[in-house]
Amino acid sequence: MWIARWTLITILILVILGLALQNDDLVEISLFNWHSGQLPVYFIFYFAFAAGMLVFLLISGYFQFVRYMELNRCRKEIARLELEVDKLKRQDPGQISQTNNEKMEVE
Repeated sequence: MWIARWTLITILILVILGLALQNDDLVEISLFNWHSGQLPVYFIFYFAFAAGMLVFLLISGYFQFVRYMELNRCRKEIARLELEVDKLKRQDPGQISQTNNEKMEVE
């Protein structure tokens, strides 16, 4: 798997380097009222790529945090259910059926 990852990274770097070498023209960016100076096109490509990576990092960090919180919630639920199972194992069979009958009546 690491070979595929490094191969993909190498290809990506070569593509970006190829774009940089072919696009050395100067351009100006205008955004609303803001105007940049004359910048090479490859600099804009690098900046856009870095901004995309940063956005991806933030979004993936958020989803990782959500998964972590869900995992903790599931672990607490499992611990609670294991305690309930242990408590039910220690009860007499007559008490278990009586408890189940009481639960059915409530529902």
